[in-house]
Amino acid sequence: MAKETEFAIIRFTQDWSAIIEGELRAGSSFAIEYDTRRLPRCRATYNGPPAWGIAVWIRVLPGGDIIEGGWSGGQEQPDSTLPPLLFRVPQNAKSLEIWFKGSDQSGCVEWDSRFGANYRFEVDQSADSI
Repeated sequence: MAKETEFAIIRFTQDWSAIIEGELRAGSSFAIEYDTRRLPRCRATYNGPPAWGIAVWIRVLPGGDIIEGGWSGGQEQPDSTLPPLLFRVPQNAKSLEIWFKGSDQSGCVEWDSRFGANYRFEVDQSADSI
């Protein structure tokens, strides 16, 4: 029997898949892993070090509250999976919409938003009976 993870992981992979491992539950934690090859263009440097980053936004539905996070370009190589970011699913969430923006100091901007539709994940609302 496979061991259940403590929290869900949403992986945004190089091949443009959005794969969820585990179950998003209201009030629980989840992680986002992101492959930088999805947004490869904006990779400026400033006096040598990387001067780019990838931001993530999570819209909580219903209600529309926004949760933000992101990675700076110095954390990993430009062609790799970034370290996971950990978030908490709000108690009132029925679904989460997620999108990304790559940008750098030169003004370059690129989006990963499923062509503006955003990535949508349903949240399990079931609560423990105790």
